[in-house]
Amino acid sequence: MGLDATWALRDLCYLVFGVGSFAGVLYAILSSRRKESGDERERIVRIDANVRETRNDVSEIKSDVRAVDRSLHEVTSRVAVLESNCKKAHDRLDRHSERLDELERGKS
Repeated sequence: MGLDATWALRDLCYLVFGVGSFAGVLYAILSSRRKESGDERERIVRIDANVRETRNDVSEIKSDVRAVDRSLHEVTSRVAVLESNCKKAHDRLDRHSERLDELERGKS
């Protein structure tokens, strides 16, 4: 083997090493992008799941608030009836008290 053959073999080795290195770097970059893309998809799926859960929670809270509103309206109506009945009872008691006062004055 001559000197030129040694140089050609060395140049060929450098070329193969250079192309291999370039291919490795290119593969690493593309692999990294695919992994980032996969991670991003996974993150989006988790975010969507959280949004769905939050939407369900909000719907449940709205339903609970409506139930509380109905209950409050019912209680308000019942309190109004009780206040009216209480006022009528006090009026009757006042009339009975006045009658008793008149009867006691009449006996004296």
